[in-house]
Amino acid sequence: MGVSYFSARNTWRVTHQLHGKRVFYSFKTEEEAQAKWRELNPEGWQGESTGLLLDEARAMIDGMKHRKPRQTILSWENSYRRIKEHLGNPAVSAVDPEMIRRYQVVRLGHGVSKATVNREVFFVSRVITHCVSKGSLVTNKIQGVRDLSLPEPKGKIDYLTLQEVRALIDACDDPLKAQIEIAVFTGMRLMEVLSLSRKRIDLDRGVAYLWRKHKKNYMPVPLSTPARDAIKRLPDEGEWLFPARVLDDPTRCEHVTSNKTAFNKAVARANLKISFHALRHTFASHAVMNGMDLRTLQEVLGHATLDMVMRYAHLGDQHKADAMESVGLRLRGENEGCTQKVCTEPIKKKSRCSVNY
Repeated sequence: MGVSYFSARNTWRVTHQLHGKRVFYSFKTEEEAQAKWRELNPEGWQGESTGLLLDEARAMIDGMKHRKPRQTILSWENSYRRIKEHLGNPAVSAVDPEMIRRYQVVRLGHGVSKATVNREVFFVSRVITHCVSKGSLVTNKIQGVRDLSLPEPKGKIDYLTLQEVRALIDACDDPLKAQIEIAVFTGMRLMEVLSLSRKRIDLDRGVAYLWRKHKKNYMPVPLSTPARDAIKRLPDEGEWLFPARVLDDPTRCEHVTSNKTAFNKAVARANLKISFHALRHTFASHAVMNGMDLRTLQEVLGHATLDMVMRYAHLGDQHKADAMESVGLRLRGENEGCTQKVCTEPIKKKSRCSVNY
């Protein structure tokens, strides 16, 4: 709840909670928006926050350590160090789009990639949003962080061939082998695989229920026979498919949160250079090349829109082009690898038949 700026519409918006529902008010100036917020929250207004960015960032990280994935915390810690080094420690109320743009220029001048700079800017926005949500700050001047994002080049989609998939699976043992098979046979993300709960897997129906943020609910994802076989191989050791003991409390069991070391060793043994996320790309790429339509792929992967799966569209087009080329060469008798004989005799003209209605 608070005041946010939307550069796309050049408006200031006040978000207020009323009878359990969010109510929005839009204004042309920040002064009008803040006046409305003070009117709606007379007891919550204590003046503009004097909190410093790094102090608020450290408090947010420490408070989220047991609620966010380990990789997220590590990413935040890295961004924290870069912000401390190159942006300093301004007051959270002083962070505005102009300050962010100057920071972007400085970081790009150091040869940092645009994707890295975008992650660091998003971290700053996350800290300020956290301050607004807890009531210590009224206005988030960089709410429209996407408008401040630097355009990133579209990278090449890395996916494995069928031979590479087989080599990677053969290069490891369970439980890592099962993790790889589930990911490449279903397209699940790393944390979706590692956090699989047995109570959300129905092997009889052949589905796993995964949380979909845009649906705000658990949605069924089909499990193919190879994926079910991988799950059945794993011993039943409690709630989690991939359990891990908590160091400070041996009686408590949680799910594994990382397989980076083991996965990197398996990748090296298979003579590959990929990340775990490439298994998701592998599933999506081969699904499209085998005829799965993009709408179905969107539902399976759990994307809110078609935009994220459009990157695979060209694979289907290329696969169709290759098939057409193969058929053309086969019909012309030039496909040496073809095992099917091409009929060279003229087709006899069928007699016309009449139908009485």
